[in-house]
Amino acid sequence: MMRGKCFGTVGVDSCFTDSTGRRFHGADFPFLTGNIVDATTNRSILPAATVEWVRGATGRAVPVGFINVTVPDTPYGTTSYQPALASLPSVQTANRYAAELKRQGVQALVLNLHDGGVAYGSGRDYNGCQAPSGPAFDAARDASPDIDVIVTGHSHNQFNCSLPDPAGNPRPVVEAGNAGKLINEINLQIDPRTGDVIRAATRSTNHPNTRDVTPDPIVSKLVDYWTQRAGEAYARPVATITGDVTRALNPAGESTLADLASDAFWEDANSSEAGRADLALVAAAPKGQSVLRADLHYAPGTSTAGDAPGRITFGEAYTSIGYDNPVLTISITGARLKRALESQWQVRPDGTTAFYPLAVSRNVHYTYDSGKPIGDRVQPSDVLIDGNPLQLDRTYRVAVLAYTAMGADGSDIADTMVNAVGAKQLDPATRPYRNSRDREAIRGYLTRHSTVAPPAVDRVTARTA
Repeated sequence: MMRGKCFGTVGVDSCFTDSTGRRFHGADFPFLTGNIVDATTNRSILPAATVEWVRGATGRAVPVGFINVTVPDTPYGTTSYQPALASLPSVQTANRYAAELKRQGVQALVLNLHDGGVAYGSGRDYNGCQAPSGPAFDAARDASPDIDVIVTGHSHNQFNCSLPDPAGNPRPVVEAGNAGKLINEINLQIDPRTGDVIRAATRSTNHPNTRDVTPDPIVSKLVDYWTQRAGEAYARPVATITGDVTRALNPAGESTLADLASDAFWEDANSSEAGRADLALVAAAPKGQSVLRADLHYAPGTSTAGDAPGRITFGEAYTSIGYDNPVLTISITGARLKRALESQWQVRPDGTTAFYPLAVSRNVHYTYDSGKPIGDRVQPSDVLIDGNPLQLDRTYRVAVLAYTAMGADGSDIADTMVNAVGAKQLDPATRPYRNSRDREAIRGYLTRHSTVAPPAVDRVTARTA
């Protein structure tokens, strides 16, 4: 986005991550979003727009307004899930602030729309605009004609379009790829008498980053400094393990790493009264992306000089479990919990059965019968939570990653109750509660326990006919 002015998808776009309003004071630019609001008060959590004054050849300064709108599903995305926030419609928000800026005398307006689109018909032409489609182009169709430029993002695509606004006048709708591969340059000619953009003179170009320029010495110094600090952090010991903790599944579908993650998420949720959970669930071998990313080995690693047997470093813990997903505490009935456990077995299109096991925290033990029909393999009497059988009509508080709760990894747990519509319909006392992110929960667990033994894989029992 423009000079870093975005409040994007956490974990994807490296944008503003703190919804409390705090900011990094080393930044020389504002953090802005117009459509992300407090779910209770409906007030914007950040300013929606900023005005920059530019001086032309005549010496007269004219204002240029920048309106900023975040991806609408940000409060309910798996990595950015934050039930205390809500989002307003992008176009209506942009049009509202465009009108406000116009009333203040700002005629030249740029919309930073953190939502994307595609123009696949353009092939490799990063300045092409063939067959455009997607949310950004839907918004561009309806955004106020007072807006002179629309800069998009999020989809990590590249296009350079000039499309008519609702009044029929052309305006740029652009996206410059991702990760600095392209740099978009838009030249606006502004009438010094009116302060408005002369649309016919607007020029937009996506420039490739060829990486053949002399590195900036100040930037190079910063990169070198933080690379060294990152290496030091990676090598810092956080705990000791007494044996390998791995993703390898036993016949019942348990693994020591999945069990450790379940215990870590359960403890993290129970570190606060609001997050209190009766149990935790972790997808041990999901249909989609897995939070379990690398084994923890007792043998010394090769990436850290002077490593010792059993030592787990910050870096090893970081890369082993997590993709910066928040641990949620959600309220579900025992019947829904049974349904989640039954969803471990799913029929593939070819008629075969896939097994996507769920790990449970150490206070839970259950037995399943793989000889029974799918949907009837787990009986409530065979699910023990703190030694008590599962009650179908009782409400349980469950610690689970947002990714899993939403069904993104194939589990049928609570998809509708954690989405944008469902969460708002719940009583505040039973709405999903956001705890730590997965990596923070794992690091905290290892640090608290200091010495960790591989969990005994005895929480799940497979009964066969």
